[in-house]
Amino acid sequence: MCSGSLATDMHGTNVQAKTVLMRALPVSTPETRLWIDVLVAAISDGRNPKVARAERMDAIKFFSDGRSDLVADAIGLEAEYVREVARKCGVAEGAQG
Repeated sequence: MCSGSLATDMHGTNVQAKTVLMRALPVSTPETRLWIDVLVAAISDGRNPKVARAERMDAIKFFSDGRSDLVADAIGLEAEYVREVARKCGVAEGAQG
């Protein structure tokens, strides 16, 4: 998940993260798919140097301050699994810069 050559390609990473998270869903509904898109957007923003620094830091913080845990719980995913996917996709929790 999110390693190798895909980890360096923004679009490829987004597709891979979405695929991994969708496969882990206990039930796929329009609402759960929307929340997966929110998680993938945060992963994308958290690792994209072209995103404004404040937005990038907020996306990174999303995975460490409990907000991603609320999303994960709401859609039936383990919060730690969601954070692991984000880490493996290049989002460093609490990163500076």
